[in-house]
Order: sequence, then C-alpha cells, then structure tokens
Amino acid sequence: MLGIGRIQYPGLVLDDLKIRLSEGSATVDIGALTLGSVSVRGLELRCAVFEWNAEQIRCKRGSLRAPEPLSDARAEFAMSPDGKSGQLTVGLAGGGRLAAELVSDGLTIRINGFDLKFLKPWLPDFAALSPKGTVDCALKVPVNARPIPAELACTLTNGAFSSGDGRQAGEALALDLVASAQPVADGWNWKTQLDWRQGGLYVHPIYVPAPARLAAQGVLAADRIRVENMDIAMAGVGVVRARGDLSLASFAIGDMELAVEAEDLAVFGPRFLAPLLAPALADKLTFEGRAHATATLAMGRLTTVAAELAGVSIGHSGFDFVLGPANGVLSWRDGGSGSVQLDISGGRWQALYFGAFGIAARADTESATVEPVVIPVLDGRLRLEDLAWHREAGGWYGEGRAAIDPIAMPRLSAALGLPVMGGALSAVLPRVRVRPGEIAADGEIVIAIFDGAIAITDLRLIEPFGVGAYARAEMKAQGIDLGMLTDSFDFGSITGRIDARIHRLELANWRPVGFEARVESSPGRYRRRISQRAVQNIGTLGGAGVVNAIQRSVLKYFDSFGYRRIGLSCVLKNGVCRMDGIESGRARPDGGFLIIQGGGIPALDVVGYNRRVDWDELITRLGRVTAVETAPVVE
Repeated sequence: MLGIGRIQYPGLVLDDLKIRLSEGSATVDIGALTLGSVSVRGLELRCAVFEWNAEQIRCKRGSLRAPEPLSDARAEFAMSPDGKSGQLTVGLAGGGRLAAELVSDGLTIRINGFDLKFLKPWLPDFAALSPKGTVDCALKVPVNARPIPAELACTLTNGAFSSGDGRQAGEALALDLVASAQPVADGWNWKTQLDWRQGGLYVHPIYVPAPARLAAQGVLAADRIRVENMDIAMAGVGVVRARGDLSLASFAIGDMELAVEAEDLAVFGPRFLAPLLAPALADKLTFEGRAHATATLAMGRLTTVAAELAGVSIGHSGFDFVLGPANGVLSWRDGGSGSVQLDISGGRWQALYFGAFGIAARADTESATVEPVVIPVLDGRLRLEDLAWHREAGGWYGEGRAAIDPIAMPRLSAALGLPVMGGALSAVLPRVRVRPGEIAADGEIVIAIFDGAIAITDLRLIEPFGVGAYARAEMKAQGIDLGMLTDSFDFGSITGRIDARIHRLELANWRPVGFEARVESSPGRYRRRISQRAVQNIGTLGGAGVVNAIQRSVLKYFDSFGYRRIGLSCVLKNGVCRMDGIESGRARPDGGFLIIQGGGIPALDVVGYNRRVDWDELITRLGRVTAVETAPVVE
C-alpha cells in the first residue's frame, strides 16, 4: 500500500490518499476531495486496470464509490509521476460528463450535461431549494506565476428551482455566465457577466420575467465577496446599480449601496411596487412616470432611502381611479426621521376630477404625521386633518379626521353618472382609525343631503380593497326632503319628509347581505302629497302581492293624493326582505300591512300583501322604475 498525504493543484486538493495494488488493478481511497469551496469526503476509486511506471500513472475502467452526484460514476485518469500533467474523465451515473486536463500552463475542466438535481445534497441548509436543469461549463485555471486570470463560462438550460414553502421559485430558466478571476495578495480580483435569456423568477411577492443582464466586478477574500460595481439592466424597467459585500458562509448581506433608475413606471410599478405595497390589488394597480431611488444598508439593515418622482401617476383599474401626475422627493434615515414633499396636479375617480394639492409628511421608525391636506372637489373641498400613523407589533396603525365642505349635488351627481340631485353635500368624519386590514370610524359621521342629515355610527370596513371586502354600520336619517329625493330619481312626486333607521347593516363585496331598515314620516307639519306615478311605482316594487288601493271611481281623476303617514320596513336575511308597514307587527284583517295611510282630500291607503320579497328582484325593479318612463295605470 502506498500513502500520499496531499496532492494539490490550483482549485483542486486531494488529501489522505491510499493506493492498494493487486495484480494489475488498484483501489484508491481519497480521504477528502476539495474542488473550489466544495469538499467531499470518503471516496473510493477502483481501477480494473492500473499502471504505474516511470512515464505515467494510469487508471482504466475505474468505478467510483462516493456521495451523490459521484455515486457509481465511471472514471479514468492518467498523470505524470511529477504531477505536472494529466487527464481525468468522469462519467456520472445519472448523466453528465466531467473532463479535466492539466498541462504546463494550466488546468482545464469541462462539464457537459450536468443535472442540477444532484447538487441538492451539497447545498447549505438555509438554501432549501430543489434545483433542476442542465449545466455546461468550461473552467481554465493557470498553474504558474504569470498574471493570467482564471476563466469560467457556463450555460444553463431548462433551469428551475423551488423552496419548500413556495416563496422562492424559478422556471424555464436559460442563463449564460462568463466570469474571470485573477489572484492578488489578499484574494482574487473578479468580474462577471450574466445574461438571463428565458424564464421567470418568483421571490415572494415579486415575479420577474426575462430578459435581464448583470455585469459586476469586485474582490473575493477569504469567505467574503466585495462587489465594487454591479449593474443590472432589465428591459422596460431601467438600471439597478449596487456595491457592497456578501458573506459566502451564510449568504448574508453586509454593507451595501443601491440605486434604482426606474425609467418607465408602467413596467417597473406592476412588477416591483404593487406586490410590495398592496399585494391584493397588484393586478389592478397602474403606474406612469419615472423615479430615481437610492438606499444604503449596514450589516444587512436598511439605513437610508431617498427617492425622486417625476410625472408619477398611480391608478386602480377596478375603481377607475387615477392620482397624479406627481413630482416630489421622499427621504428616510434609520434611527432618524423621514419626510415626503409631493406636489400632485390632481386626480380622477370615474368622471369626478380633483384639483391640485400638496402633501407634506414626516416620519421616523415608529410613527408618521401628515400636515393638513385640502383637496379641491368641484365647487367644494375635501379636508384631511390630524393624520398620523404609528407602528405596533401587528403593523402600522393610523387615525385622522376628515370633512367635506359643501359640494353642489347637481354637479356631483352629474359627475358620478347619477340622476341629477338637488341641494348640497357636506360631511364630517370626527375620527377614522386605520389598522392592518381594517378601517373604522369612531363617533358619528354626519352627512348633510336632501335638506336633511344622515348619521352613520359603528362603521367598520374589513379588507376594503380586497376580494373579500366586508363592512358594517348603523345608520339614521332625519328630515330627508322627499320632494328633492323623488325628483332626483324620476320615481314620481312625493312631498314631505321622512326619517330612516338601518340597524346592523352588513355588506359583503359592497353588496347588502343583512340589515333591519325602517322608513317613516318625520313628525311635524308640512305638505304631504303623493302622485299617481309614485303610487304606481310603489306597487311595482312590491310585485303581484302589493295592491295599489286607490279607491276606484272619482279618485282616478286626480293626479296626486294626500296622505297622513308613510311607513315601510325591511329585514334582509339570506337574500330575502321581510316587509312590514306603518303598524309594525300588526296585520290587517285581510292579512295585509299598511304602507301609506291616506289623509286629506282626496286620500288613499296603500296596502302591501307580499311580506317576503327577493332582494335581488327588488333591486332590479327599483332600477327599472327609476330609469324607465312608465305611464301610471289607475283603476
């Protein structure tokens, strides 16, 4: 048996070799094989034919016992006794071939058809990936003192990987890598270029498709890589520039400087901003404009961020909403404060346009405040005051106050595509709280409309911008002018005033799914008249079970009638509205319920008989009677 302590070549080290000879064959035990930074222990090479003479050492028809991917590999080698020249070929059992040749000026290693799945056992625990694909590589390493760099060229085809939790993945990847490294006193000077030609990458929550190009250079010393310059160019996105250092032992980022030149936010925004800012809305958010941003990290921790916006707009296609263009700057420093200064030229929600306004805000690591914001809306204003956020364990929490200065309802309703309404709209929101996934209003929200007032309490919005939006509230209206209301919706004329209560209102996806509602005449003295058309439409809403109890004979000659009281209630549950009238809970001898109690001359009673009405059908009828000219039928 022959023992050799170590054989060392550039990039390749064999430790603790033992050669056992037996009648023209041999067994070679290798304690450890180190190739670059990868080390494999416990290899055994059995040579069916082994030759050793003054000219060369040769192994033919060898088989290798080793961990994957070298298990059951076929191997042959030949080398000079002085170790200055030689060849090695390894055919892997699972496919792929490695060939190495050592000559006077260097070592050349070629890898063809290597399946990346064999790398999984060698990957560090934190990577936890399942790589796939085929790699072809050529590596040339100099073996003399001349300043010749080591060179590497690799191509990946049909590449893929995935983590166990699915938060990192790649598919159909095609890459070309060219790199070189030259030894210096404290390590290696290196440079590389990576061309990503095909496929896509997903790193939660961002998905990025090819193509892209990376060019970088730096220094490799001990177990750290220093990146002196790195540029990433991506079609339609722009350029990302970075410099910093990375630990090879843990792949942890140390200090880093980063600059992003987003040339076209129409591409950059949906890919990178939307998934980070609002994952649930990512497919509906749109962006325009340009932005330049810089950031610094210290030991992997974000320390500064700065951004300049030029002509930036953001929109939501589902809500038909656009804000901008905006120009301004944003800055933030870890442990210090951040600020936002934006000049926004306006915005639009459907056909409703907003005027120009500014936003000024300051923030630190735990809180943020916004100076009062005044947004012109038609002939009125939306005012936002006392806006503040603070960070807790569950995320960011905010609060503030809002108000709407009077906006003429004819202009507002026309802009929103609604029937033209009279009067003015104003509102006060005393305190609104925002927490992750929820918006809530404390106190009473008061809205002035139709010469009356609507008060909303206990308002809660759950995931308001998500697919499972849910809302609940209590509502109360007082003194609503029926003349202004009915004239707005082409329902027929009703003069008078009403009060309304909606208890336990629930909406799912902005559609009512439950409530207890009641509408009734307001107390007091005022003119109370109802037109034949309004009576006819009330009958139409109730379907076949509602009787327009207009007394026959002489009353059919009048266009309007007096009434004493109006009262109607609906309890919505499981898609059905349970109806009742003025005297809730009491039925007439004929089983009906009184909706309108006649009064004056001429007078009428309207009686309902259908106590259970399908909600969707009721909404359909309401849309029909307020949108279509129908001639009243009087018997």
